[in-house]
Amino acid sequence: FASGSVLEEIEDGAFFVKANDVYAGETTNSIQPALTNLSLPNTVKVIGDRAFVNQINLVSANLGNAIEIIDDIAFAGSSKLTNLTFGEYLKTIGDQAFKNCDITNMIDIPLNLGNNLTYLGSEAFSHNENLKQVKIGRNLPSIGSFAFNYCSALTSVTISNSVTSIGDVAFDATAWYDNQPDGLVYNGKVLYKYKGEMPE
Repeated sequence: FASGSVLEEIEDGAFFVKANDVYAGETTNSIQPALTNLSLPNTVKVIGDRAFVNQINLVSANLGNAIEIIDDIAFAGSSKLTNLTFGEYLKTIGDQAFKNCDITNMIDIPLNLGNNLTYLGSEAFSHNENLKQVKIGRNLPSIGSFAFNYCSALTSVTISNSVTSIGDVAFDATAWYDNQPDGLVYNGKVLYKYKGEMPE
């Protein structure tokens, strides 16, 4: 890391964990201590593919104010990750980025995905079983398939009028969906799906 330079990107596989052993990257294979708390500087804009996958001791991740892209599978399998914070510039959350984490965002504070988010990938937050509230900002056009699938405690979902499509089973196996009456189920202005048996 050159003197005077700033860190702008966490590269693909930077802290990849393989078979529950902690390594710094798939190629270097050098053993690293397990992360418990992550705080990135306010210069980081990109977190690469699988950068922190399977960090099973990671509890808190502050991604800084400049983060724009969280790539596919970036934190997937970090099963103790409960608190996630990031700034207002986040544009992309990749496929499976936070799958099988335990994000609660301090229990009663909604996970606010911000007004600059334009891509929310498939399975992005699936299987975060203690996530209770999600708020989606005004520039996201679509929600990926399975995005919040099996977030079983999720009771409150706030989406803006910018969302025009919701992927397959994005909210299935959530308390929000379970609490909907049979028939046409809407989230915001979007028809999500038909619940129950279709009338003949």
